[in-house]
Amino acid sequence: MRQNKKASLIILISILVVGLFIYLNQKRYFLDLPNNQSITVWKKMGNECYITSGKYYGISEPDNFIKTSNVNDISLFFTDRLPKKILLDGENCVIQNKSNEDVIFDNYVENKNKYRGIIYKSDAKKNSDVNDDVTIVNINIGGMNVTDKYGEKIE
Repeated sequence: MRQNKKASLIILISILVVGLFIYLNQKRYFLDLPNNQSITVWKKMGNECYITSGKYYGISEPDNFIKTSNVNDISLFFTDRLPKKILLDGENCVIQNKSNEDVIFDNYVENKNKYRGIIYKSDAKKNSDVNDDVTIVNINIGGMNVTDKYGEKIE
């Protein structure tokens, strides 16, 4: 009888330690955006950050994501003309798209000629001179400061 209690206690402590490790290994931020979409910013130990569409609760990497550091600054572009695509403007980022069924990511900077007319007005002089259907989300991952195209804070 005493052996069973001891074994149960060891199992319980092991589960708590593993659970605490998983909890401390990550911090997730769910951002509800002005365009009625949401994204998850998942900061992990080891200076890894995953950004994915929607609210992601999984413990393994999502199918479609942007991977960068926990201190990077990036901008995301959303447009009604590309409803299943999020465009990235940022350095030191890796994009992975395993599923075409989800929202996919693409690199704006590498494909500027393809996307410039979709994102920016023809007479654009500032970064905020975007077409009416475009939402820009600027994310300072280190401090989790999130702003729109006018610099207004997004909660």
